[in-house]
Parts: sequence; structure tokens; C-alpha cells
Amino acid sequence: MAYFGHASYNDGTDEGELIFRDDRLSYKELARLSHIPPIIFLVGCETASCSAYMGGLPAYLLANGAYAVLATLFPISADHAGAFLGRTFAFMKELINKGKSAPFSEIVFKARKIGFLKDNLDALEKNGTISLAEVGPLLHEICGELMEQSIKRGKELLISEAIPELSKYLKSEGLLESWEQIKPKIIPYSLFFTLLGNAHDVFVG
Repeated sequence: MAYFGHASYNDGTDEGELIFRDDRLSYKELARLSHIPPIIFLVGCETASCSAYMGGLPAYLLANGAYAVLATLFPISADHAGAFLGRTFAFMKELINKGKSAPFSEIVFKARKIGFLKDNLDALEKNGTISLAEVGPLLHEICGELMEQSIKRGKELLISEAIPELSKYLKSEGLLESWEQIKPKIIPYSLFFTLLGNAHDVFVG
């Protein structure tokens, strides 16, 4: 099940809410559901707020049948949220089309890593260092470099290990100095997503 829309967390009542045009849905209303899907996407602002104690939506869903919940720790803009959701779905579809399977956690990890790289390129585009048309090709090249490194190692590189590779590639393109100047101000939207539950035991494909 995937929810993509407005959401909020109420500190006063300790309740996460999904916001619809004429209604709000908290964990209390979820008790009316007769079936909880094994994988749930809660893509909206603070659907897994860091402030939540017991009233967070993921906690209720996991306690009542869900195996994995992908949600957000902080407020996030619609374009970044939508891109992350679309990227995750694309990886899932690719697995299915190839007749392969992988733990849901690996799919989300891959989406977060590539999303983090794109967050950095988006920042370069917003400050005018590169054009919007250049973001896609640059991301493709960087991902190709990371894939080669992963194949050599026999496992996927961690997000922290992808940063030196990103630096190396940007240096080769003459973009390193510009990136280092804006680096402290880059908002890592893709890292706002958190994966809760037993996602390593849920396979897609």
C-alpha cells in the first residue's frame, strides 16, 4: 500500500496523521482496517516523526500486521518525495521483469543511495553550476562508476563510501570546487526516509 500526500505529526496528542481534503486519518482510525498489507509506503511529511512516542502511524501498522513501513522523519517537499517513491517502484519493477528477487531493505537502500547522489547534483543545478539537462547524464555516469566499484568488491557500496567516489567524479568534471562550497548547505532529502520493521525478511520479485 502506498500513501503519497500530506501528513503531519501532532506533538500535543502524540499522533501522526494522514491529511485528506476533508478529513484526517490517525492511528486510531486505522483500527477499522480489516487487513494491513505487508509493505506500506507512507510518503508525506513526518510520517515517522522523530518526536513520536507511541502514536506514530508506523508503530501501529507494524504492530497489526505490516512487515515493513517506509516513512519520513522530517518534512519533505512533494517533488523529492515523489522522486524517491518512483525510484523505489522502478527498482521493484526491474527485479520482477528480470525474474529476480531481493529483500525490500536492499531496494530501499539503493534508492536512498542514488537519491543522495541526486540531492547533491540538484544542489549544483539550483546554484547554477550545471543545467537541469546535465543532472540526468551526470547521475548516470556516477552510478556507473559506483556499479563498477560494487562489482569489484562483490557487494554494494555504502552511502558513506559513495561520497569519495562522488568527489572523485566531480573533480574530473571540474565541479569539485563548486560542490565543496555548497556542500554544508545541501539538504539530503533522500536520507529523510526511514525503513522500519523486518524489511530484510520481505522479498520483492
